[in-house]
Amino acid sequence: MSSESSGPPIQNYAVFSHVLVFLKVLLEGEWKSKENVILKKLTGREAQQSFLRQFECYARGQYPFDTPLGDGQSTLSWWTHLTRIPEGNILATLAVKVFSVRPSSMPEERTMSVFTRMNSALRNRQNVSTLVNMTQIRQWYMYNSASKHPEHPTINFYDLDAQLFGSGAKVGKRHHDTRNSLLSTESAGGDEEIEDDESSSWLDNAEESSTTRNDADFDVESEIDMSAEGLLAVLAEASPGGTHKGKGKSKAEAEAEEIEGNDNVDNEWPEVWE
Repeated sequence: MSSESSGPPIQNYAVFSHVLVFLKVLLEGEWKSKENVILKKLTGREAQQSFLRQFECYARGQYPFDTPLGDGQSTLSWWTHLTRIPEGNILATLAVKVFSVRPSSMPEERTMSVFTRMNSALRNRQNVSTLVNMTQIRQWYMYNSASKHPEHPTINFYDLDAQLFGSGAKVGKRHHDTRNSLLSTESAGGDEEIEDDESSSWLDNAEESSTTRNDADFDVESEIDMSAEGLLAVLAEASPGGTHKGKGKSKAEAEAEEIEGNDNVDNEWPEVWE
């Protein structure tokens, strides 16, 4: 960014220079995370060049940053609108992240509560750096989305043994030993033995319950598509021939694979800004 470029002069050039240094660091982190829908489609060099061009337009008050805030419009909503404009979407997406931070003292209070809990009477000789490191590790595991919301795999009926015992485990048939069991109906000589009073059962004289509804309707097809491919794959007794392959991948993983397969996207962040 040069103060001698064509266009309106930059007011408070020193202030914009400090802001530029901060936004460069923020842009690098956002681009490397591959979570921003706008930045992940660009190479590192393209993101840098677009950002510098848009930041200079913002500093000079040029389009699309020359539109004033509307009546009752917040700063966050103003920047959010600019994310839809290609001439300002890179800078706008960084501004939305900055203005989405809500000032609050609660994070500091929670951190001090962790310090108090870790620095107990029995552990009061710890260094300050030790407390800081343990607190940072604890908070990372608490707020990291990958560890907080693990994805559960889809388990199918035909794949239960592999899920429970491993893909290479051999599960044999299980037999119940009926010797000395109440389930045995054979005598010691091998003949089946049934007493006379057990020859008739209460089931023989069972009558239809008066509470049974003859018009009971269990039509679930109106609410559930019983022929859906996903449902059939889960309930199938045999593998449906590879229809379950690729399941369990998150949307972020699928998008990352798509980006990696695109040769036009450079995964290296240029160390030198041009």
